[in-house]
Amino acid sequence: MITFPDPDILQYNGIHAAIAAAGYSLSEINGVWTAGGPGTPAENEAAVQAIINAYDLVAELKKLRRIEIKKERTTRYYLQYPPEIALPDQLLEDSHKDLFGNVIEVALDIWASVNNNAKTANAAWQKVLDIRAAARTALQAVNAATTKAQVLAVTVSWPA
Repeated sequence: MITFPDPDILQYNGIHAAIAAAGYSLSEINGVWTAGGPGTPAENEAAVQAIINAYDLVAELKKLRRIEIKKERTTRYYLQYPPEIALPDQLLEDSHKDLFGNVIEVALDIWASVNNNAKTANAAWQKVLDIRAAARTALQAVNAATTKAQVLAVTVSWPA
């Protein structure tokens, strides 16, 4: 019988992907979790249990929280400076295609490089600066977290 050090582990895709990548499967019948795979039932269960025991749930939670923060940051950027054309929903949902957010980040880096005497932010740009600062603070807290509780406790103080 398979046991879980943290029952919440089953909510996340990473553990299922790790088990599948190793050539095994996990199934539940009447509340009992069992493993399928190329070996005997006992070998399959031992292999899957080892994967579960070694799985780093905190790393997965940190990754998911970073994606969530970056998605919200991009949405907030978008509200300050909507592009001339509507962005496809997938662009705002897929963290790997966060084109708009990345464009704003580049603009923010350019802004940071300008001499302080030569720049004055308008209200919208100041809001973007504040959004970036809030996101960075939260991302630093996520990266510093070492437990599930710490990752889940990270909140973002988005500007009003």
